[in-house]
Amino acid sequence: MIFTPNEKKAILFFAMLIAFGSIARLIDKFSHNFSFEATEFEQKFLEISDSIKHSQIGKDIIVSNHRIDLNLATESDLIKLPRIGHKTAELILEFRNAKGKFDSIDDLLEVPGIGEKTIKPLRELLFVRQKQGE
Repeated sequence: MIFTPNEKKAILFFAMLIAFGSIARLIDKFSHNFSFEATEFEQKFLEISDSIKHSQIGKDIIVSNHRIDLNLATESDLIKLPRIGHKTAELILEFRNAKGKFDSIDDLLEVPGIGEKTIKPLRELLFVRQKQGE
């Protein structure tokens, strides 16, 4: 049986499609066994997400749209945030205890050792409740 050049191209295309589909299925089947390294930010985000899912809203911390209220966060809440370690979390809590509640996320700039580079990824993860009804 003789095939025209276009028919040969079509047969080759479908053969490759079947081969790639089979390879994709094998990769999908075995890919759950391969691990990947998440970035520091991704790891912290996943830890925060897990803690939010397991926290008792209104008891441990107040959560709004998966964001943490800076005025109610504990040390363990803060260390789960990117760029915040134990020492920085302690400084934040000491500042809050000494100066009172935060009025905005930008108030963190007054905490020793915290600059704009530290605050940038936190803006999406923290909030400050302004009034009782918010």
